[in-house]
Amino acid sequence: MRRGCARAAIRFTVSAGILLSWGAAARAQEAQIGRLAHDSAGALIQARKRHVVVLDFTGNDAIATLGEKLAADFRVALARESRNEFKVEDRAATVDRATEKSVTLANLRDPATLGWIYSESGVDSWISGELTEDSVGVKLDVRIHPLASPSLIAEFTAEIPLLPDLKALIVAPPADTEFASLPTNGAPGLTKAVCVACPQAVYSTEALRAHAQGTVILAFTIDKHGRTKEVRVKQAMPDGLTQRAIDAVLGWKFTPAKDARGKKVEVRQTTAVEFHQL
Repeated sequence: MRRGCARAAIRFTVSAGILLSWGAAARAQEAQIGRLAHDSAGALIQARKRHVVVLDFTGNDAIATLGEKLAADFRVALARESRNEFKVEDRAATVDRATEKSVTLANLRDPATLGWIYSESGVDSWISGELTEDSVGVKLDVRIHPLASPSLIAEFTAEIPLLPDLKALIVAPPADTEFASLPTNGAPGLTKAVCVACPQAVYSTEALRAHAQGTVILAFTIDKHGRTKEVRVKQAMPDGLTQRAIDAVLGWKFTPAKDARGKKVEVRQTTAVEFHQL
């Protein structure tokens, strides 16, 4: 297996080639995932990483279920290739961590949010995968990142043939049902809930010392009394700033939104909480 410097990103490409039968396609599919896992394990070991989380692979909305399946196969293959040099976090543990922090898996993507979720967890790296459909099947780009950093440890690409079982997973995504019944604040036919008492979030001591600046993005419900609840983190920041943003939003007070008959209604709102030091 080829190697590059652990401090610099490395890129390899493997190809499924021409597939003539279902059996050959099945073997090629397994081989491509195995090769990606083998090369990724080598890069993690070379970079001296000890605990990695593999996120569900992404693509267009219809590929979401396929991305979850291929990521699961890759996770199993990567654990086999670890040679006890590193740990691969189970997806259930990832879901538990995200749920505990009120983050959906779809929002568990950017380095700052991952750094916040996995601070003091022992996780030191994460793997993302991007899927695009092509003439062979799907192209899979796997990228290995250090935790809470925009840099790249390694990148690998493979062509995954689409067998019927995988092709069946490419479907229109279900609607987000958690808050599907709630309209967005300011939606047509509603008066807009207006914030009447929304003090700014206060810096944490750690963030002041780190000179941290940036944005926390939160989604939340404004209830019929103008109070906020059900906060979900869409983009986090480290150094305690995400929790400071949540605490601030939970203390905000709005005029309630109303429908055309003047009845108070609950609405959802997304807000960016900015942190800037003078």
